[in-house]
Amino acid sequence: MWRRLSLLDRFFLIHRSAVQVLVLSFLPESPRWLLALHTPAECLESMRTLRRTNDVSLWYSHLFDVVNGLLSSYIPSVHH
Repeated sequence: MWRRLSLLDRFFLIHRSAVQVLVLSFLPESPRWLLALHTPAECLESMRTLRRTNDVSLWYSHLFDVVNGLLSSYIPSVHH
Protein backbone atom coordinates (compact mmCIF):
# COMPACT_ATOMS: atom_id res chain seq x y z
CA MET A 1 0.00 0.00 0.00
CA TRP A 2 2.72 2.52 0.95
CA ARG A 3 4.56 1.80 -2.30
CA ARG A 4 1.51 2.76 -4.31
CA LEU A 5 1.16 5.96 -2.34
CA SER A 6 4.82 6.74 -2.86
CA LEU A 7 4.51 6.20 -6.62
CA LEU A 8 1.36 8.30 -6.73
CA ASP A 9 3.09 11.09 -4.85
CA ARG A 10 6.04 11.03 -7.27
CA PHE A 11 3.68 11.08 -10.23
CA PHE A 12 1.92 14.23 -8.99
CA LEU A 13 5.21 15.88 -8.03
CA ILE A 14 6.62 15.39 -11.53
CA HIS A 15 3.43 16.65 -13.19
CA ARG A 16 3.17 19.65 -10.87
CA SER A 17 6.78 20.58 -11.65
CA ALA A 18 6.15 20.24 -15.38
CA VAL A 19 3.14 22.55 -15.15
CA GLN A 20 5.17 25.15 -13.23
CA VAL A 21 7.94 25.11 -15.83
CA LEU A 22 5.39 25.47 -18.61
CA VAL A 23 3.60 28.39 -16.95
CA LEU A 24 6.82 30.19 -16.00
CA SER A 25 8.06 30.04 -19.58
CA PHE A 26 5.18 32.32 -20.65
CA LEU A 27 5.63 34.96 -17.94
CA PRO A 28 7.56 38.09 -18.89
CA GLU A 29 10.64 39.15 -16.97
CA SER A 30 10.17 41.62 -14.14
CA PRO A 31 10.45 45.24 -15.36
CA ARG A 32 12.52 46.09 -12.30
CA TRP A 33 14.95 43.26 -13.06
CA LEU A 34 15.24 44.29 -16.71
CA LEU A 35 15.90 47.91 -15.79
CA ALA A 36 18.52 46.86 -13.25
CA LEU A 37 20.21 44.94 -16.10
CA HIS A 38 20.28 48.20 -18.12
CA THR A 39 17.83 47.00 -20.77
CA PRO A 40 15.27 49.85 -20.86
CA ALA A 41 13.64 48.77 -24.13
CA GLU A 42 12.93 45.31 -22.73
CA CYS A 43 11.74 46.89 -19.49
CA LEU A 44 9.22 49.05 -21.33
CA GLU A 45 7.97 46.09 -23.35
CA SER A 46 7.54 44.03 -20.21
CA MET A 47 5.64 46.87 -18.52
CA ARG A 48 3.35 47.22 -21.53
CA THR A 49 2.65 43.50 -21.49
CA LEU A 50 1.99 43.31 -17.76
CA ARG A 51 -0.11 46.48 -17.61
CA ARG A 52 -1.86 45.85 -20.95
CA THR A 53 -1.39 49.45 -22.00
CA ASN A 54 1.12 51.42 -24.03
CA ASP A 55 1.14 54.38 -21.64
CA VAL A 56 3.66 53.30 -19.02
CA SER A 57 5.79 56.44 -18.94
CA LEU A 58 4.80 57.42 -15.38
CA TRP A 59 5.48 53.93 -14.05
CA TYR A 60 8.74 53.70 -15.98
CA SER A 61 10.05 57.02 -14.66
CA HIS A 62 9.28 56.04 -11.06
CA LEU A 63 10.81 52.61 -11.52
CA PHE A 64 13.89 54.21 -13.08
CA ASP A 65 14.28 56.45 -10.03
CA VAL A 66 13.87 53.49 -7.66
CA VAL A 67 16.41 51.35 -9.47
CA ASN A 68 18.88 54.23 -9.48
CA GLY A 69 18.36 54.84 -5.76
CA LEU A 70 16.48 58.11 -6.09
CA LEU A 71 13.21 56.91 -4.51
CA SER A 72 12.38 54.34 -1.85
CA SER A 73 8.97 53.37 -3.26
CA TYR A 74 8.17 52.12 -6.74
CA ILE A 75 4.41 52.77 -6.66
CA PRO A 76 3.68 56.15 -8.22
CA SER A 77 0.83 58.23 -6.93
CA VAL A 78 -1.48 59.33 -9.70
CA HIS A 79 -3.21 62.66 -9.13
CA HIS A 80 -6.13 63.65 -11.32
